[in-house]
Amino acid sequence: MSRAQVAARMTDLMYGDAGESEVTKAQIDSWTAPSRDAWRFPLSHLPAFIQATGAVWLLETVAAACGCVVLTDEQAGLIELGEIRATQVRLDARERALLKDLPEGFARGPFRDPESGR
Repeated sequence: MSRAQVAARMTDLMYGDAGESEVTKAQIDSWTAPSRDAWRFPLSHLPAFIQATGAVWLLETVAAACGCVVLTDEQAGLIELGEIRATQVRLDARERALLKDLPEGFARGPFRDPESGR
């Protein structure tokens, strides 16, 4: 993808049809030119640049510098599912411990386990 194409895609992602502003090839050139060491890439443009180029490694680099990691939606969902299952295991163990200490008749009343019938 050329710098002009990246600029056009970033403009579309950031401003859409509003026409408020645009990202130009000249801007991208100035952000990346070795001779322009005082010029900084604007952080507000980073999401559009990553989406336009697929350079997720940039976000991963920023996250790593902050002691964080970047996850896909699928990875985050799997982690959340693992946390839910771990919580279920802890709660089930706690419930068994509490039920064990209850009188036999009481445990068969309102606290009956719907799955086991206990």
